[in-house]
This record gives sequence, C-alpha cells and structure tokens, in this order.
Amino acid sequence: MKFDKSYTPLVKMQLKDIDEYLFAISQIQMATTGFFYAWDSNLFFNEACQCLKNSINLFQQGFFDCAFYQMRQSLETSIGTLYLTSHPEELKRWKSLERGFENGRMVKWLVDNQDTFAQMKVLMAPFFDRIRRDQLVMNKYVHKQGYQSFYLKQRNETELSDWKNMIQTDYERILCDCIGAVAVYRLSLDAFPVVLADDDLVLRSPDLITQPFSPDFISKYIGYDVIEGYKQIQIYKDTVSWLLSQPKQNESVYWLSLIHISEPTRLGMISY
Repeated sequence: MKFDKSYTPLVKMQLKDIDEYLFAISQIQMATTGFFYAWDSNLFFNEACQCLKNSINLFQQGFFDCAFYQMRQSLETSIGTLYLTSHPEELKRWKSLERGFENGRMVKWLVDNQDTFAQMKVLMAPFFDRIRRDQLVMNKYVHKQGYQSFYLKQRNETELSDWKNMIQTDYERILCDCIGAVAVYRLSLDAFPVVLADDDLVLRSPDLITQPFSPDFISKYIGYDVIEGYKQIQIYKDTVSWLLSQPKQNESVYWLSLIHISEPTRLGMISY
C-alpha cells in the first residue's frame, strides 16, 4: 500500500500587535481576586489566559482552526469557574469528569441563580451579543463548515491573499473580543479591576493584590459604553460605596504600598 506523501505547507500568519495582545492578557492575570471564596478562580482565569496565548502561538504557526478552538476554550474555562465558584458543591463531580458541565447549561444556571451574572447579561447585553456572534464564527472554523476552514483547498495567489486577509481579520477581531470577554467574566466576581482604574478611588483602597485594568485596556477590549452598563450593577455600586467611606491617602503613601510590584514582574508575565 502506498501512502500519499504530499504535504501542503502551513500558511504562517503574522500579528503586528502581538506584544500589545500579550500585555493585555497579562493585565487579566494581574487582576487576581483576593476573595477567599473565589480564590480557586484565579487558576481558572490564568488557564483561560494561557488558552489565549496558545491561540496566538498557533495562529502565527498557521494552525488557524486550532487557534480559534483555543479562543473558544478561553471562554468556556471562564464560564466554568464562575459556575463552580457559585455552585461549589459541583466541584467534586467536575473533578471526577462527570457529565453536566456543558457551556450552555452552565450559562443558563448562572443566569437563573447568580444575580451579578444575570444583571451583567441584561445591562451589558450588546457585549454579550457580540461574543455570541463571535462564537458562531469560531464554530464554523472549528467544525470546518465552508472551504475557508480547509487547509487543502487549492487557491491561486490572489485567492490566497484574500483568504489570509479574511482569516486574519476574523481572528484579530475575535481575539480582542475574547480578551475582553475573559476580563468581563472576571468582573462578575468583584469590581476592583474597574473600580481601581478611577484615580480618586484607587487612593482610598487598602493594599490589594488585585491590579486595575488600564484605561487603554478598558477602551479597546471592553468598551466604556459597556462599562457604563457594568457601573449600574450592585457589585460595582457596593464597592464604590465602601471605598468612598475609606480615608484618602496621598499619592506618595499609595505608591509606596505598591513598591513590591516591580516592572520586571509585570513584563515577566508577557510570554506564551
């Protein structure tokens, strides 16, 4: 029996803003929650971030369908930790690899049983609608519906250029949305990554392990219009109210309290 030894090389892609994407992902990793009940969620969100990094790596190597799948996993891992944090009695079954942890089922449970998540779905609806549209596009690549998802489809030079542009446009748009989505799911646990971005409120905060999302991060990956919806949610209002009751520090005292967070530590998180 003879085997076909022909091989079509992978079409490698280049992301010009790769350092920016990796730094954005690192901001989610640095937004560690300090709440004891949700402590284990930090591992899950770090895993979701690793999926995003894996996706970038795979995309640049040419494994575009695998790259879309890793982005989808970043969303599902984030939903999984919200479900397990709100429903901890399910953790034993999850560890035992039992059934019932489908993404759609967990989302439905969160909407029905978790007030903050339910409020976010309503007040931040345009963002969640965008993520849902992205998931439909990712599914086409992952499940290989349409020739655009085929490696071996014959393409002339013009068709190849058009295909690469289409794939890269889809990928970068969805990557930005997935980075934003993991960050938004993180915000359902506590509001500190957004609250601490306020210059007045951050000076009233104690020494927290949570680092804020930068204004540029919020603008590009979530959107200030979406954040305005988040600010109507009780978890945000309660956090702001508590911080406003705290004494305001001067800037020198505040920055001194953060001296243990060094720039090399920040930059060290920007890796695959």
